[in-house]
Amino acid sequence: MNSKAKNAAIGACIALFANMGMNSTFTIFLTSFAQTWPDSDVATIALAATFGCLMAFIWSTFLVGPILKKTTPRALFFVCAILSAGYCLIHYFSSAVWMLIVAGLLGGSTLGLGTHAMGVAAVTPYFADYGKKVGTVIAVVLASAALGAAAFSFIPGMLIPVMGWRNVYLVMGAVIVVCNLLAVALIPKTEAPKAAAGGAAAGAAEDVPGLTVGQALRTPAFWLVFLGILFLTINYQGLCTYMPTFLVECGMTQSAASSMQGIMQLVGIVFIIAGGALINKIGIRASSSSRECPWPSAACSTPSCSRAAPPSSWPSSAPCSASPAALSPTSARPSPRCCSATRTSTRLTPSSPAAPSGAARPWPPRSSAAWSPAPAAIPTASPSRPSSASPAWSCSSWPSPPTR
Repeated sequence: MNSKAKNAAIGACIALFANMGMNSTFTIFLTSFAQTWPDSDVATIALAATFGCLMAFIWSTFLVGPILKKTTPRALFFVCAILSAGYCLIHYFSSAVWMLIVAGLLGGSTLGLGTHAMGVAAVTPYFADYGKKVGTVIAVVLASAALGAAAFSFIPGMLIPVMGWRNVYLVMGAVIVVCNLLAVALIPKTEAPKAAAGGAAAGAAEDVPGLTVGQALRTPAFWLVFLGILFLTINYQGLCTYMPTFLVECGMTQSAASSMQGIMQLVGIVFIIAGGALINKIGIRASSSSRECPWPSAACSTPSCSRAAPPSSWPSSAPCSASPAALSPTSARPSPRCCSATRTSTRLTPSSPAAPSGAARPWPPRSSAAWSPAPAAIPTASPSRPSSASPAWSCSSWPSPPTR
């Protein structure tokens, strides 16, 4: 691992530690807010956290993606330094509950811009340098966010009785700004993405493997993950928002109540790191099975490859009764359901004398640049009616999905 890759990971960890830590402190101060503004109920004051979460959702869902196409995570961490300074200063000078809500909007923006997604984006250019440790690096970066949430749950709860909640916000703001600026200094400078013109942009989009947003929205897996995260977040945010106040009302001191949230965050760190180690193992198995897929990365839709859906010019599957000899490079492929239960590495290979040299290579190739036979060797055929001039193809067996 070179120094640039290491500095990118360290910078992302520092930024996530500070930004996630800051956004985990509202519940620690909630009891102090309720005492400062006794005429406002706790639910009204908690609207600051509600609007902050809404702002984080808007940023992370609709804005972060387009922004990253024009700038870099390094620049956005600098923006987070400015937002966090405003967040803490507004709290320090706040004289009404509505000011807390405004500060919550800034905090939510920092949460959407400077935490999990941005941390992963900062280390993504160095995945090749991390090698097999990619899963571990991502787990450590994400665990730094949980570590920040734990640290900022313990420390402010102990300082509030000593120096008052307003002064704690000043100290906390200075620490967070310094951490974001340190991340900017550590993360290597990378060239901002440049929008390609016309066909170049379209070609680049086609070369990227994976599902488009529209394709992902039509898959059950996306909605299962979405609902899982949604309900988990509702449970987590509700617990974090009201747990310290509830414990204080039950007779626990404020510092002890704050420590309960910190303990919960520390337990989360253990599972995040364990998940990274598990992903490393699963990733090795998945990569070994994906090499048996006879389809290119942009066209494979079999579960064993977990790649993007086939291009629109290729039907998703052919009937099980289709004759293998009738298959052409542009015709439909047999459905994975027709395959043998035993996974095999047998490839679909051309058997016609008209096939180009290198016939033992899989068809279609893994990428458009891997094997481009001349048009005379493989004539263009309609997906629905293969050309009679197309070479015959023999398929002894097809890889079936691996057992999960």
